[in-house]
Order: sequence, then structure tokens, then C-alpha cells
Amino acid sequence: MSEKFLENLMELKAQMLHFLSNELLSQELEKAYKQFTLGEVAEETQLDRGFNDWIIHDYIFEGQYALIDLYKSNHEVDESLVKAFSESRISYYTLVKTGNNLILKDLFDHSDYLLGNEVLLDETAVHFSRLYPYAGKYYFLDEMTTFDQSHRESLLKGIMTRFNEAKNTIGYLGIGEFIKQNSFLLYVYSNIVDDLYVATEESDSFDMYSSVYVISKRDEFEKLIQSDFHIRALAKEHGIYQLYDGLGLLGEIVDLKDKVEFEFISLESLEMGKALIEEVFGKILVHVEDAIVKLDDLL
Repeated sequence: MSEKFLENLMELKAQMLHFLSNELLSQELEKAYKQFTLGEVAEETQLDRGFNDWIIHDYIFEGQYALIDLYKSNHEVDESLVKAFSESRISYYTLVKTGNNLILKDLFDHSDYLLGNEVLLDETAVHFSRLYPYAGKYYFLDEMTTFDQSHRESLLKGIMTRFNEAKNTIGYLGIGEFIKQNSFLLYVYSNIVDDLYVATEESDSFDMYSSVYVISKRDEFEKLIQSDFHIRALAKEHGIYQLYDGLGLLGEIVDLKDKVEFEFISLESLEMGKALIEEVFGKILVHVEDAIVKLDDLL
């Protein structure tokens, strides 16, 4: 029974994507794309991975309507599919086995979801997926992305930094509500970490290396980070960049306003990166500390 439901759900997703080609939605589609890619050029940054999944599920058209609401006003859709689609949940999860059951535990609010798919999943990994409720269980279709546990801190840190900024701005805000309103950030950070994961696979170690600097001259720092050819913006509005040398990607830059963190996938990249940082920024940045995030510290 669940197999037929998942087939119908997959078909609905295909129909929803086709529905997006409606000319009446073209302006909203452009607006949504800019929001998802944070105004960057997706051909260069690949920040558009996951866009189709996000817009058909989570984007609010004209600030009022989910796409499923617009779609069903002109098409007949089984209510069980509408419910599953509307109540789908996307997040980062870890896997917990209890007897014969598989539980996906949300990394942010620690909610548990009984998994209906009969699959083998890594218990040590972080899973990025959208779950659909059906008959007391939750199912994923084809959106499951798996990250090594060593990338857990990078995935969580980006989201939690933005969550804390939002709380400071608007007062009380639950993490679940923040994720629901800003689910595109899950894709943004997943894409960034995924790019770094490729480089990590070529390394013998899963350790992450970071170097922290205090910004002494904010105006000059902002000019350089926007213009220097060694730096490429990934999510400018959220202070996320990449650092390159002549050979390729060295690491990620996270601008935290009062300080900046450089994250590297190897000790060699750290040393090369620090030399490049000094060359580019000089006394604008004052080095505070280096740190190693080991896999064992995250388990």
C-alpha cells in the first residue's frame, strides 16, 4: 500500500513542477530563485541544488499561498496526498534503531520520526531529507543526502548562527518555526558542505581545521571580501564565502561580524590559507586562535 502511495506522491511532485511553467507564476518563480540562491550566480556557486524541491513544498507565493494550494484549486488531488505534501518535514537527522524500527531524530528540535522505508542507513551519519507522513510513519522519496558525522558541526553551526541572529532581532522564536520559515537555509548549508565533502574524501583524515580572526577595520574588510579574486561569495547575505588559491578551493569563510572564521579540510590547507589571509588582509584581521575539530569530539 505504501509503495502505491509513494508512486502517487512522486507523480504529484512531477505535476507540480510542470505547473510551475505557468506564465502567471513567472515573476514569483524569479523572486523565489533569488531568495534561494541568496542573490548569487547559481551557475558559479551551484547554490540552486534543491531549488525544485524547496519551491514546490516550502515557498510561499505572494506571501500567502503554498504551491499545493494553488495547484489543487485547479486540479483534483487526493486529500491524503495533499496532507502528506503539506505536512512534509525537511531537516537534518541522525538514525536511531529501536528493535525492528528505524527512527530519524531531528538534530534541531530532537523530534522522532518512525521511518517507513525499508532501507539500510548509516547510524553514524547525518541525513538530510524531506519526510512525508503516511499511515503513522514517515517516508522519504529521492531527497536523502548523507553526510559523514565529521560534517555535523559545519551543518549545524550555520543554521544555529542564523537562528540566534533571528531571535535577537524579533524576540522569542522556536527552532522548529525558524526552520519551517527558512528551510532554504538547510539546502544552502548542505550544498556548501557537500562541495567541501568532495575535497574531504581525498584526504586521509576527517578532521576539520579552523582559524579565527578579529576584524580590526570593518569597512576595509568588507571591501576586500567583496572584491579580492581569491574569494568567491556563496551566500553573501549570510556571510559565507570560499577561499581559493592558484590550485583551487582552500576552505570556507564565515563572516560573524565581530570576527571571521576560516574553515579548512586539512592541516596543509590551514597553513596555506593563513599565509594567503595575511597576504590579502594584512593587519585588517588579527589572528586569535587555530583549532582542530576531530571526529571523535563530534560522536
